[in-house]
Amino acid sequence: MTEENLPKETLDLALKVLEHNLSNFKGYRMIVPHLDRYPVPYCWDTAFHVLGLINVCPKLARENIDGLLSLAREDGLIPNAPLERGDQDLRSQPPLIIFAVNEYYEKTQDIVSLSRWYPTLRKYYLWWKKYGSPQGNFQGFIAPFTGTRTPQSNMLAYWAVCSTGMDNHAVYDPTNGQTININGYYYLPVLDVFLSSIMASAAKSLSKIAFALNIKEDRRFFEEEYKDMKMRVNLYMWEDKDSFYYSLLLNGEKIKTRSIQAFTTLFAEIPENDMASGLINYLEDNREFKGEFGIPTISFSDKKYMTPQPEWLYSRDPYYWRGPIWAPTTYLVFRGLQNYGLTKKAEEIVYKWLSLIMRAGGFYEYYYNDGSPGRTHLDNFGWTAAVTIKLLFDAKLVSEKDVQALNEQTLCESG
Repeated sequence: MTEENLPKETLDLALKVLEHNLSNFKGYRMIVPHLDRYPVPYCWDTAFHVLGLINVCPKLARENIDGLLSLAREDGLIPNAPLERGDQDLRSQPPLIIFAVNEYYEKTQDIVSLSRWYPTLRKYYLWWKKYGSPQGNFQGFIAPFTGTRTPQSNMLAYWAVCSTGMDNHAVYDPTNGQTININGYYYLPVLDVFLSSIMASAAKSLSKIAFALNIKEDRRFFEEEYKDMKMRVNLYMWEDKDSFYYSLLLNGEKIKTRSIQAFTTLFAEIPENDMASGLINYLEDNREFKGEFGIPTISFSDKKYMTPQPEWLYSRDPYYWRGPIWAPTTYLVFRGLQNYGLTKKAEEIVYKWLSLIMRAGGFYEYYYNDGSPGRTHLDNFGWTAAVTIKLLFDAKLVSEKDVQALNEQTLCESG
């Protein structure tokens, strides 16, 4: 595989992975994370699957959105997964589906579907806003939290972390596995820069959707929501001395773990230009986040980098989100760089990502920083393939004509 042919050949392989994970879920043709290990839709996985499908099969992207939104409860919650095991149906994951829906609309101009989805997306955002803070609306930030059927479980803190999608990230170590019970929800005492940034992005996307639907009052509401979260993140989470964003403990103390989560502020267009420049410098430093194959989830120089999880966390790999390279975070950083006009730096990330796929020999759930795959039984992983496709299209390394040339029609045969 030559560098010239690498994007198109990788596209072909990624499409085959999505086809492999295509499943019928309650009448919807949906991509699942992994047909054997995770054979049902997961909330933020589906958002990335939609992003990967937009350019290669918009009608299947639409069906995946329909399928995920069909799981929404009356109060607005879209579950982590439709599974009672581990109370996954009683919490959610980062609300990236709102961004994905706006991306779908901007590509397809499908106003009929957008108007049908909007009430559910609006309720989902308001569910996060209402229940996402451990102290009512303390500083407006979002904390990891979960509902449960078993209040005495020693898993509560772990399940709360799972609402971030980053199931054992070291940012949450200072909580020592303690949770706060407020009206039946259990919160980690952390004001989360990642979840708060994703909420800011969701508000920005909803303001665009409301504009497209000519719902003026909602457009203004979500514009103000975005501006408010941006102000709060910059005011409380930015550390000027370090030129970095940190999550907070409830007393306002910064959790000084240098995490990839800080760069999701770029995705949400939160930093002012001078702040963005300081933050982006970390991506150019070999001692921090500039890896040979991609961006680690914790800085190479941080004392928490590749340290095993504490006993109250239960991920199968103790290093899971504590240093390895992941598809979703790679895309969020890539898109953040694009937001600030840094197309060349963004493209460099894509080529490193493609080199990682080649080095590891497939689309695994995640990767170690030497280029080897994590949890090697989980190849053909859905979001890894979907993110790869989205990166290739957003970096303009492939086009719809390349998909047609590959004669990849199976994904679009129905739906």
